[in-house]
Amino acid sequence: MALEQYFYQRLDDGKDIAGEIAAVLARCESVALLGVLCDIGKRQRTLFEGPLQSLLSAPELYAWEITKLVHGRTHLMIGAFDKGEWFIKLARQFHSLEHRKIDLRNVAISLMLQRPAMREYFDRVRTTWSAAPQLGGRIAELTQQLAISLEIKNYEVREDPEHGTVLVNVAALQVQEARADERRAMDDHMVVTTFPMRCRTILDDRQHLDDTRLAELWEQWGRIRTLAAAGTELPNGEQRLGDEYANAIAGGVAMFLWHAEWCDRDESRRPELVDALRAVLNEPPERHGLDSDDSISTWTFECFAAEAAAMLWAKDPRNAEWRRVVAEAALSQRYAAAKMLFARCAESRRMLGEDFGRLRRLALEWAYVRDRVDLLRRAPREALQLDDEVLNRVRQSLADWVEERLAAFVSAALPGVPRDWAECDDASRFSDLDGVRRRWPGHPRLDFHVVRCSHEWLPLPDDAQDEREREEVTRFWRSALGVVVARPGTDLNRRDHQYPQDDERWVLERVGAAVLQLRGDELPELLWHPVLDLHGEGHDWPEVLAHSLHRHALVAQQTPPAYAGLVRSMVTHQRRREA
Repeated sequence: MALEQYFYQRLDDGKDIAGEIAAVLARCESVALLGVLCDIGKRQRTLFEGPLQSLLSAPELYAWEITKLVHGRTHLMIGAFDKGEWFIKLARQFHSLEHRKIDLRNVAISLMLQRPAMREYFDRVRTTWSAAPQLGGRIAELTQQLAISLEIKNYEVREDPEHGTVLVNVAALQVQEARADERRAMDDHMVVTTFPMRCRTILDDRQHLDDTRLAELWEQWGRIRTLAAAGTELPNGEQRLGDEYANAIAGGVAMFLWHAEWCDRDESRRPELVDALRAVLNEPPERHGLDSDDSISTWTFECFAAEAAAMLWAKDPRNAEWRRVVAEAALSQRYAAAKMLFARCAESRRMLGEDFGRLRRLALEWAYVRDRVDLLRRAPREALQLDDEVLNRVRQSLADWVEERLAAFVSAALPGVPRDWAECDDASRFSDLDGVRRRWPGHPRLDFHVVRCSHEWLPLPDDAQDEREREEVTRFWRSALGVVVARPGTDLNRRDHQYPQDDERWVLERVGAAVLQLRGDELPELLWHPVLDLHGEGHDWPEVLAHSLHRHALVAQQTPPAYAGLVRSMVTHQRRREA
C-alpha cells in the first residue's frame, strides 16, 4: 500500500516514475509486488510500453488479475477499523480507486490496437507462447484466448445496427461459436461460484447499485436458480461441496432485499425472494467434511439467510415467521451467521426496540447452553459416563429448551438483557450434564464467542443512540469484563490460564476504547480496576488494555479529555497496589 501510494503521489505531482518503476521491478523478489505494479500501470498505461512491458507477456499475471477483480479488496480493510476515522476513510478511498477495476486483458488489447510498437511486441510474445510446451489447464486456455485477442489480423470493422461502426475480433467469434456449449457451461460455472462473493462485497460495502446493474444481477440469479433445479452438479459437471447453489441463491436474496426500494418498485420481486429463501431454509444442503462452526467465511447460505431474515423482520417486526427464522439464526451453530445476523439487526435496533433486547437475551442464554451442547457433541461417550436413559433425558432437555426459547421470542415473552448474566443460565434443567462438566474444572461455563459474535456491533459510548443505550453499552462491558477476568484467577498454578485468549483480548481492547469516553459519574474505574488488580502472573491483561487505551487516544482526531487523568489514575492505583 505504501509503495503504491507513493507512486500515485508522484504521478499526481507530474513526475516521471519510469526509472523508479524499472528499479522496483529489477529488485523485485516477490510476485506480490507484480500485482502492485500492474495497478500502477493501469493508472499510467505508458508504463506498459516501457518498464512494465514484460508483465503483459505472462498469462499467469492475467489470471491473477482476473481473480483480484472477482474477489475485490474488501478483505484488505481487515485491521483498519481500529485506526481511527481518518485512516478508515483514507483506506477506503485507496482500495476503491477506479483504475483497479480495469481488466488487464483490455489494457493489453487497447495498447495493441493503438500502438504499432506494441503490436510488434505482442507478435513476438505470441511466437514465444506457441513455442512453449502446452500443459493444458486454465493457464493454457487463457494463453490461447490472449493469443487470439492480441493478433491485429483477427480484427475487422463491421456495422452494428445498435452500436454503429465497431471493431470485431472475428477469430474470437469463431472460437466462441465452435465452443458455444462449452463456453456457456464455463460461464454458468463462473456465475454460480463467484455470485456469493460478489453479493458479499455489495452487502459488506453497503453498496447501492443502479437499476441497470441490478437487472443484470437479477438475470444471473434467475439463471442460477434454473441450474440449481437440475441438481447439485455444477454446470461444468464438477461435484464440489454441494452448497454452491444454496450460497448463490441465498446471497442473491440478501443482496436484493438490501435494495429495498428497487424491490418495492415491482411487487413480484419480494415474494419471489421470500420463496427462494424459504426453499433454502427448508432444504439446506448437508454440511460437508471441511465445514466448521468456526469458519470465518461469510459467503455461505447460513450467513446470507441470517441477513435476509434480519431485513425481512425489520420490515415486519410482528411477523411470526421471520421472528422464528431470526431466533433460529441467533442459535446457529455457525458463529459467523450469528455475527451477520446481529450486525444487520443492529442497524434497525431503534425501530425493533425491546425486541432487539430480547434477541440479545436469547444469544446470552444460548452462550450458556451451547457449551453444554458442544460437550455432548464432542466428548467421547465413555468420558461422559452417562447411561442411555440419562443421555436421552439430557438430549430431550436440550431440544425442549430450544423450542421453548424460540416460542418465547416469537411471542415476545422473552425478557431483555439482565444486569446479572447468570440469570440467563437455566442450570436446574441440565443438572445431569453439569455433573459431567464439573469433572473438568477448566471447562468454561459459557461459550463467550457467542457473546462476542452477538455484540460485535456495539457502539462506543459516544456513538450510542441515546443515554439509555449508552448506559446499556457501559453495563455490557462491565458484565463482559467480569466474566473474562474470572478465568485467570481460577488456577494460579496453570500458566496457560494467564494469557488473554482471542475473545478475552477483544473485551480488553474494546474496553480500552470505551473507558476513554466515560464520564466521571459513569465510574470508568469499574472497567479497569478488575484488570489492574489481577495477580502478577496476569500481567499480559493490563498490557493489552493499556495498549488499546493509548492506541485509541493517539488515533483520535483530538486527544480525549479523559485521557491524561485516566492514565494518572491508573498509575496511582498500580503504585498503591505495589506498596
